[in-house]
Amino acid sequence: AASQSRSSVPLVSSPMGVSDFGVYDGRHIQVNQDHLASSERFWEILDTLIHEDRHAYQHWSLITPGFHSDPGQVRAWADNWENYLDPKEVPFRRYRSQPTENDAFWFAESVVLGIIGRNHVG
Repeated sequence: AASQSRSSVPLVSSPMGVSDFGVYDGRHIQVNQDHLASSERFWEILDTLIHEDRHAYQHWSLITPGFHSDPGQVRAWADNWENYLDPKEVPFRRYRSQPTENDAFWFAESVVLGIIGRNHVG
């Protein structure tokens, strides 16, 4: 958040279902407390934190006009926040293709791949 000149949001661990990794609720990033206990889930947790922080970035962009460089994308995010499709109620493909989710999945994947690439440079 600091590198993007925006306010950070608190990070909390919470009990969640085994298939749930995290959520941004508009005020906090929550991660599954059971997953944090497993070193085998490191990359999934990292991906989740980056993904959920991207939602915090999107939210900041909605409440801070001009913060994000693409006003059309911000409008799409705003519409999506108002008409959000819950992954427990729609097929995954439909949930994943929403503007906010598509952006957050893409962003987290690109950051994690960048980290992995740097870790494997000889």
